[in-house]
Amino acid sequence: MRKVLVAALLLVSGLSVNAQQEYQVSHNMFNSAAINPGAAGIDNAICGQLIGRQQWMGFDGAPQTYILNVNANLGVFNMPDNIGAGLTMYQDIIGAGFSTTAKLSGNYQLELANGAKLGLGIDLGVISAGIDPTQLNASQAGDNTLYALLNSNSIVTGSTFTGGVGSFYKASNLYFGVSTSQILESETVHESATIKLSRHYYITGGYETKPFMGGDMVLKPSIFIKTDGAVTTMDAAVIGEYQSLIWLGASYRTGDAIIAMTGLNVNNKLKVGLAYDFTTSDISTTSSSGSAELFLRYCHSIEVKTKKRIFVDPSLLQ
Repeated sequence: MRKVLVAALLLVSGLSVNAQQEYQVSHNMFNSAAINPGAAGIDNAICGQLIGRQQWMGFDGAPQTYILNVNANLGVFNMPDNIGAGLTMYQDIIGAGFSTTAKLSGNYQLELANGAKLGLGIDLGVISAGIDPTQLNASQAGDNTLYALLNSNSIVTGSTFTGGVGSFYKASNLYFGVSTSQILESETVHESATIKLSRHYYITGGYETKPFMGGDMVLKPSIFIKTDGAVTTMDAAVIGEYQSLIWLGASYRTGDAIIAMTGLNVNNKLKVGLAYDFTTSDISTTSSSGSAELFLRYCHSIEVKTKKRIFVDPSLLQ
């Protein structure tokens, strides 16, 4: 029945539907390049990253999210080292509803004092959204239009363009970013519904303390704020990393969950992380047993070689 209610909200004839918040993950401190085009390639490396999330496990039609991001500083390809580029693809599945997004990002990076960088970027992409009526029980639909659509067994989809902008500051032990997505607020029109994308805003920041406990431990507090103007959530997290090898952490998401995190730096290129959300919202009183998330990241760092400049003393040519 819950799936039918979701479908009814999306498919009632003539209905205009505002998009809900974009996907939600717990490894926000590692996900900057996927939500802020200014962060793509901010390090001198080429990185690939995967996040898989099963939200509200045990709840019928619970959200599933899958995110792929690849980004690089173009200096690793012997191109200008002040330009970053990235590709992000993600899919959200909620009951019978789904959306798939693919976007390209690029930025220009300003060199600041003490090796810090400021990336100013833009991204452009395509969103495809829809609903699969074969996942619903048509006999429970009370609306005639909805009933006809569900019995048609045809997937209702639509596509539209999306875009975003962002700025990202990165120093040796500090980062801070501001970005917006779905800036166009475009919409997809079906014969039965109009789905409008809502603009989202993000603020991210994090800090790494100096080593303590004999130089074996560093703390990495971070913050992540997301809003569409109607709903705002904030994740406040802290991770303790031991000998640059393993980490344990905790995070609190306002009005939603307390999160436990752990991870391992397999080597200087590969990171693996796990997160588990203990739901604190009202949904915890249903059949939900929390949310689980897997994070994988591989980065190959390449030293960006500065071009040699040749100076000639005119006196030597005489």
